[in-house]
Amino acid sequence: MPKSHKNSILKLRRTISRTPCLSFIPMTYRKLLKLKSYKVYTAPRKPVSLSKKTIHDYNKTRTAHNYKYLCHAPFTNLYFSYGGKIGVCCYNRDNIFGNWPSTSISDAWNSEQMKDLRNKMQKCDLSAGCYCCQVQWEEKAYTTVLARNYDYFQPAGDYPVSMEFELSNRCNLECIMCSEENSSKIAKNKLGQEEKILPYNDEFVEELREFIPHLKSTKFMGGEPFLIPVYYKIWDLIIELNPACEIVVQTNGTILNDKIKDLLEKGNFSISVSIDSIKKETYEQIRKGAKFEEVMNNLNYFIDFCQQKNRFIGIACCFIQQNWNEIPDFINHFNKLQIPLTFNRVWSPPNCSIWESSYEITSKILEYYKTIKFNPKTQIEHRNTEAFKDLINLVESWNEHEKLKLKELNKFTDIPIDELEKKVQNHIFRLASGENLDIEKQIIIQTKLENTIYTFRDNKGYRELLIKAMNIPAEILHTQILNSTEEKLMEQLRELKQSGEIE
Repeated sequence: MPKSHKNSILKLRRTISRTPCLSFIPMTYRKLLKLKSYKVYTAPRKPVSLSKKTIHDYNKTRTAHNYKYLCHAPFTNLYFSYGGKIGVCCYNRDNIFGNWPSTSISDAWNSEQMKDLRNKMQKCDLSAGCYCCQVQWEEKAYTTVLARNYDYFQPAGDYPVSMEFELSNRCNLECIMCSEENSSKIAKNKLGQEEKILPYNDEFVEELREFIPHLKSTKFMGGEPFLIPVYYKIWDLIIELNPACEIVVQTNGTILNDKIKDLLEKGNFSISVSIDSIKKETYEQIRKGAKFEEVMNNLNYFIDFCQQKNRFIGIACCFIQQNWNEIPDFINHFNKLQIPLTFNRVWSPPNCSIWESSYEITSKILEYYKTIKFNPKTQIEHRNTEAFKDLINLVESWNEHEKLKLKELNKFTDIPIDELEKKVQNHIFRLASGENLDIEKQIIIQTKLENTIYTFRDNKGYRELLIKAMNIPAEILHTQILNSTEEKLMEQLRELKQSGEIE
């Protein structure tokens, strides 16, 4: 075995877990939104944290022995997203430190928002936008919590030691679990929108010059990174100024040419390839626009290259309704190749996501998965087996949630719809305060709801959707509504209708 396999478990923590946009099930009713004054339902602001037992159990699974915080990202990492947004990671899209170029990289790193996030993290307070990881911690999905990716980085004073780049959604595929947010091809075909590439330019690359010598790792997402021109300029600068810096690329595996091969030879590249099935029919059904044989050939090249160069190579697989029954064979296939796997949680759309699917689906998955046994012998096989156990833990949690939801549905069967709608309104704004949701944002949320959800009030599944809304954290609802256009919200509602959740 190449020496790279000995370090694969550690390096796996630094791979990119691409997670499609959060699922949103907007619920409210027209009458409340027509009030002359926007009434805000508030509750005292309290820290959002985990139980001591959850923190203890999670820490027991952490393989980095020098971790200091529940999450190291606020002390080590900066994340650059579409439209110039600067944050701390690709999950925390609510807590933005500024927008480049009006906010410099240095100002974002030293911003009051970042300082507040650091202070909260020292107290294990997750209220500064860390709700997605909070959900995964509470579901005991410890091996796939994004926070793990930063365990191996230590604070280095005035500079971040890690950076993540999601600068453009330029992509050549229309994956069924993706959206216009992350695929320019979907955006163009669905909404007639162009790719998101501005404002990042040569000035942005030049501003990175000060920071690159201090970096230990960088991560590049998309879209498809190998199609994004500004990434090549950043890679060239990293190779020039800090050739030891790890460059992790999350690719769909469709793009490989001589230019990329030459580049890989020059830099310290690690590769994570997004593959959701080893069966041609399933793969091409999911990754629309990709050719299975071409991707498998490219994957073989990446595997050979990384093993020869002692670099990390991994597979990121989206766990969805279309491939859950293939996962055991998928694991066996990559165990033979000694390739570590990461299973990404998919939040939406409803016809793909297993989370918030149904009690019937989650029960069927559990029944099958509990018959599966692996006999791991190597570190990588043990890691992949643990990842499978994590999936079982997740599905058990979702299954229990669906069971409770059925009970809730029965409990609210005879409650007038207006009363149920009031409960949803209370839930949506229960954490509203000047600190995390000012009056302007509250008005935006209510206006978007008024212009979308009430049109579905006469549908048979409306009551069930109201109950579902009360089971989704208010913070996640806030984030998705604020970050989505009314057109996108309506598209998500139409997808719910097509999936049968709204009849």
